[in-house]
Amino acid sequence: MNVLHFGLAVIAMVWVGWWPAIAAYNENLICLDDVNETARISRGQLQRLQQIPVGTRLEVEVYCLLPSGQMATEQGGVIEVSRTLHPFEWDPENGLILLWQGDVYMGYDFRLMR
Repeated sequence: MNVLHFGLAVIAMVWVGWWPAIAAYNENLICLDDVNETARISRGQLQRLQQIPVGTRLEVEVYCLLPSGQMATEQGGVIEVSRTLHPFEWDPENGLILLWQGDVYMGYDFRLMR
């Protein structure tokens, strides 16, 4: 992921209101189910994921399920999405949050703790 993609992701999160207060953000990162310690995302998987179009059906190994959230659509609406956490292999304190409707991939966000 290059700096441009990260910058655009941050701008998008701010624009659609995904940049809540720190306390609320941390509460939204609490796992709702058992943790699968072996589920980590590699750099290669992260690069491939950036090429997958929204709306694709995917099967991935999930670290844990997070509280559901909302996501802005291209049409200007808001949809309810489920969220799964996927820590990075090289930095497990940080990771990727995948957004889903059923088994359909809807996008991603980052969990950056430092």
